[in-house]
Amino acid sequence: MDSNHVKKSGRASAANSLPAKYRGRRRYDGGALLRLLLLLPTILVGLAAQPGLASGAVVRVDLGIFGGRATDLDAFTDYHGDTRVIAAVEGDGAGVLLNGAVTRWTPIFFGRPGEIQEVEADRTTGGSATDIVYALLYDGRVFTNPSAAYSPSWSPSAWAPSTGGTTLVGEYGTTLLGHSTGTYLGTASGALYRTIDGGTNWTLLATPSAGNRIVSIAAHVDHTTDPSLWVVVDVAGTPELLPLTYSSSSLSYTTGAAITVGGSGGVFERVFVYPDTTIANAPLLFVTGDSPSESVYRGTSGGSAWSTITSPRHYFQHMAFDLAHARIYAASAVSNDLGLTFTTLPTYARLRGDIHPNDGTMVVDPNNTDRVLYASDWFVGEYTITAGTWAANGELAANLGVMAVLVQDMHQIMDTSSTKETFIFGGKAGIGISNDFVSHSGAFPSWRFPIYPQDDGAPISATRLQDYDGDGATMENVFAGNNSGRVYRSTTQGRFALSYTRVFDPLVDAVGYYEDPDRIEVRDIVEDPSSLDDMYFGFGDWDTGRVGGGVACSTDNGATWSIDPSWVALADPMKVNALQVTNTKLWIGVGKDDDSDPNHRGLYYKGGSLAGCGTGTFYAVSTGTAIDSAIVYDLGGPTTSPIYVASSAGLFRGELSSGVWTWTDISGSLGLPTASPWRAVTYNPSPTSPCAEEFYGATGDQIFRIRECGSGYVSTLISPAPFEDVHALLWDELVVGTAGGLWSLGHASKDVTSCRASFDKARDKYMTDATKIGLGCRVRELEGGGTCPDSVATASIAKAESRIDLSKKCSDGLVAGLSDSWDGLCRGVANVEDLETCLVSQVDDSAEEALAGYFGASGTTTATSDGSCEESLGKAYGRVLKIGLKAISKCERKIDKDKETNCPNAEVEALIAKQGTKALRKISRSCTDANAVALEARGLPDGCVGVNTVASMHACLMDASGELISALVSPAETEF
Repeated sequence: MDSNHVKKSGRASAANSLPAKYRGRRRYDGGALLRLLLLLPTILVGLAAQPGLASGAVVRVDLGIFGGRATDLDAFTDYHGDTRVIAAVEGDGAGVLLNGAVTRWTPIFFGRPGEIQEVEADRTTGGSATDIVYALLYDGRVFTNPSAAYSPSWSPSAWAPSTGGTTLVGEYGTTLLGHSTGTYLGTASGALYRTIDGGTNWTLLATPSAGNRIVSIAAHVDHTTDPSLWVVVDVAGTPELLPLTYSSSSLSYTTGAAITVGGSGGVFERVFVYPDTTIANAPLLFVTGDSPSESVYRGTSGGSAWSTITSPRHYFQHMAFDLAHARIYAASAVSNDLGLTFTTLPTYARLRGDIHPNDGTMVVDPNNTDRVLYASDWFVGEYTITAGTWAANGELAANLGVMAVLVQDMHQIMDTSSTKETFIFGGKAGIGISNDFVSHSGAFPSWRFPIYPQDDGAPISATRLQDYDGDGATMENVFAGNNSGRVYRSTTQGRFALSYTRVFDPLVDAVGYYEDPDRIEVRDIVEDPSSLDDMYFGFGDWDTGRVGGGVACSTDNGATWSIDPSWVALADPMKVNALQVTNTKLWIGVGKDDDSDPNHRGLYYKGGSLAGCGTGTFYAVSTGTAIDSAIVYDLGGPTTSPIYVASSAGLFRGELSSGVWTWTDISGSLGLPTASPWRAVTYNPSPTSPCAEEFYGATGDQIFRIRECGSGYVSTLISPAPFEDVHALLWDELVVGTAGGLWSLGHASKDVTSCRASFDKARDKYMTDATKIGLGCRVRELEGGGTCPDSVATASIAKAESRIDLSKKCSDGLVAGLSDSWDGLCRGVANVEDLETCLVSQVDDSAEEALAGYFGASGTTTATSDGSCEESLGKAYGRVLKIGLKAISKCERKIDKDKETNCPNAEVEALIAKQGTKALRKISRSCTDANAVALEARGLPDGCVGVNTVASMHACLMDASGELISALVSPAETEF
């Protein structure tokens, strides 16, 4: 329903505040859910397995961890004249956009297959870049986002592959350059392409080094449309710098001889050119090395002469230029003398730690050249200069909305009450600690993050908390191990980097158990529950082709550590991945992808006393199952029995009965997937009656809940789609650490369920109202020749919208916590007001799309004799939409309350099928086969091509109804 109504707050509805041509049409992968629902009733059996509607088995609550490693960024001027920042982020979050208010980042590539490595704004419009943004994926494909300045186009569905017809088919892109003369693409085949029309066409400019990957491109504006170019190519591991010169006579580029970069020793990666053509000895080139390099190579006159500038603590890889002030930026440094010397930019220090530029991009704000943005391991930071003094201003928008924090391990402990807990997680971005963690509330805990113990920047791979004195009031001890083999301990709650002491160093404490001390990963840290002074951790070499590792122990609560003498007696170093204490046994899961030694797979255990280092003996376990030859990644369970095993061979369960351990292949017996390893497992210590047992396992991006409720084990897939690879599971309800963040899954709290139910109810009611109002307007249009929306419809829709009030059940905190689980294009909204606006916007679009499918565009004449067929279609399938939405909302509320596992379920399917039967009877009374042919010629919804009977038109419109329902109730998924 396209009307010019205004929200009760006075702001224009998002769907109508922009010209209609900028409203992106949505197509959804899950849209064929209701295809041939009446004609092929057997499809009902398989309906729940389809993507889209079938996937919403749990509520996905964001736990307030924002950030991630930025791999590239760019800044441009949008159509408001404001600076927009777009960035690629490591992990499944892909591209993110900073809004004009500089308050929140919005994921704009989520759910698309692939991960962005480079982003470039289109600069062919003189630098304003209001039309196109390009994204180069790690798999070599190029995507474009047309009309990038207009908010609707930032939905994932607006991105499309750019192949220039067939020009780039078969090419593998390796690097992008945005320039005023075009956007340039280098490929793995050594070809150099350019587009000047937004990616519609790509022109092959040259093949400077056939068969050799282009690593870097630089362009110098010495020609209006065809600049001088330089590329770095990788020739069998050796870089070459090649110049390309344009010839006006041949209208083509010629590749010159390789330029020797003096001082580099033949080791470099990227080339940059200072854009000013008027300086002495122009063009001025800069060549940089790898990320640890403290030198940059400066070439005058296009590389005729070279000098080496070495500046310690400045790591030269990427460079950016501010022509207005003759400034040159390189990571944490700035030069004011055209690169002859560099001075240090300040590091932004804050209570939660420091952020430092890495080898990613720097970009100058196009609207304020005294402001430069830089990529870092903690996303995007900002420098500004005022009165000649530089300041580091921290993360842009506090990284809010950037969900790309890779989580490796987590632990929690009760603290002060049943509703407050201390929680710790560790990953690539360091340690995060919360002392008011309540996962199921939907509100963000208060995090101190990131923390690197003693400023050791190695990724954290293991964590442990202890309420050592057992008073239930304060969590005293924090342990953390990293992937450089070091273990740290804090006895003061671990909230500050300097509060940690290094208590294990492989160079001192693990000699002989590794090949490279920088490639030792510390894994599970556990204690003997009968004596917290007795502790263990596992470790091992993670690098390819290296073998080593073992178990270390402590008898003084982790103050000092050594290799367990019993492990030394085993005399077989191997990578240890997981530990679990059960029934006076210490279980050890071992294995490594590139270690084929059969003794280095499966389970070990330490028998005998666990008190004190050196007591007991380590034994290999023979379970009689596939565990014995598998890599064991994780162990879980109580300190009695059973024990759960996540491995490369599947998910297993061990149980102690009459003094004997028996083992069951859970994934095999339940037919669960084993194509990817099972990497995480956890269990619910108090399952809901009548269930006696409940545990969870993760493989790839799938999480399965396994229950025994009196009739054998039953599994349910509970991970929402799209999702990221799962790295860790922990029971608190269910907490999931992934490649992209920290989430709560499982049974939602009353507040969360009420908020979601309020949204569903408001969405369904407004959809019903909008469709009914629009239908009435279209009937009046057919009868009186007017056009929609008329004054009656406009007033009615404004009244319907004014009744939407989500603030009664939702708070801004709840909306933000659920930001990743909101449906359709509402994904990512962060407050109640935006959620209401988004609800109206997507319902308006969906209602308009439905009505246009039944009646044609507003203002068109009827395709049938009197319009009665169109009117019948509108009423019949409008009711299908109403019944379908209501039934699915009811089903999803049951899921939120843990009373249902699949949606749509049999009840939903039966209701929709019944309504479909009624719809067919209704249109059969008003429509003929000739009407169907006429309507097909005029235009029905997408996919309704070639229908020529009432029955085939019905089947197609049922499918279209499924598309519309899916668009409203499923996260935005797209098809190519």
